[in-house]
Amino acid sequence: MSAETPIPEDIRRSLAELLETHRPANLLLVAPRGTNAFDERIDKRLDLDVQRLDRERLIERLTELGRFDLAFVIETVEHMDKEAAVKVLARLRDVHARRLYVLAPIGVGEDDQASRWEDIDFWGYGFTRVGRYERDGHPLHLYGFDIDHYKITPDWLNAKYWANPELFGKYRW
Repeated sequence: MSAETPIPEDIRRSLAELLETHRPANLLLVAPRGTNAFDERIDKRLDLDVQRLDRERLIERLTELGRFDLAFVIETVEHMDKEAAVKVLARLRDVHARRLYVLAPIGVGEDDQASRWEDIDFWGYGFTRVGRYERDGHPLHLYGFDIDHYKITPDWLNAKYWANPELFGKYRW
């Protein structure tokens, strides 16, 4: 999918639903210039502060940014060297975004791709698959990472199951 190719309507609908669900105060959109991932009416209705970046000098430009409530990466990772793309995703996940969504082709893709991605690549970085789509007969998946749902505290991790309950939370072992 190039910048001239519009994002399919089912994907745009899913992205709009995520915006409605999370209602972020600010949004980072990492996508090629000209990518129209959202209807402009959505930006206005949600009163979003949207920061847009493309692939050019992405790693350097990320260091200038603060933290965002929500970030979308669209048509980006597959056009980058895999090592560089992983660095970008890790930095976005760990530093710049409370919630991060990545739209990427899976498996065999288009000829202009610089890297190939599989489900296991995203799962290994803590992402979960939140959507499956198809474009021109090729799978296109949406992955999400939400720090609030990444690691649920186990029910046994409390004073009731501690060897010395009176010391729970006082010392770091």
